[in-house]
Amino acid sequence: MKPKGYWKIPPSPPEVEDFTVRKIPTIVVIDEKDEKTEEIIENPPEGKTLEEALLDIIVARLCERAKR
Repeated sequence: MKPKGYWKIPPSPPEVEDFTVRKIPTIVVIDEKDEKTEEIIENPPEGKTLEEALLDIIVARLCERAKR
């Protein structure tokens, strides 16, 4: 019997397929249109904390928005 989803136990939630999650932890940042804009897989970039990495993503998105 083939397990349903990527992980056998617990069953994979639908978001695993929606956002192509293959390693955990995976943090997916989505925009106001529910589209994936960035992701952090397993660890933040070297030399940064998770909070710093997320802040960089948020600031970059705000700067992009301000340019429109």
